[in-house]
Amino acid sequence: MTQNEKLDMILFGLTSAKLNADVFEQPGSGYMMNYLCKEILNIPLENGEEKILEGILLANEHIEYTHPEAKIIVNISSKGLDFINKGGYQQLEKDNIIKQKKEELEMKLIDSSITINKWTKYGISISILISIIALAVSIISLLRDNH
Repeated sequence: MTQNEKLDMILFGLTSAKLNADVFEQPGSGYMMNYLCKEILNIPLENGEEKILEGILLANEHIEYTHPEAKIIVNISSKGLDFINKGGYQQLEKDNIIKQKKEELEMKLIDSSITINKWTKYGISISILISIIALAVSIISLLRDNH
């Protein structure tokens, strides 16, 4: 399971708990991250990984402490609800991949445009040179015909 899948699972779990249970109705109620991950959501975690996941969710303001002094009880924030409703971390990852591919394509188009412009400049230069030569030949022919 990827880190983004775990993060989404936590947010979905908190959303579900918030909507389907009274666990968050009392002030200071909620879940400790370790208990939420291992016991309720059955998320396979490496040693201490729940702290990393909790840090990411807190930094992005997707969860909050319902009892800030204790810093052990988490609840999904309104920003977290909006985020998970839009697809969560996995959608963010997909959007970033699409954005990266779009930027790569734009760079290829710019490179192609530069190459085309380079050859277009050569083409214009050759066309002007041929026109000048044709004009010179015409002038020389006219001068010879007049003499």
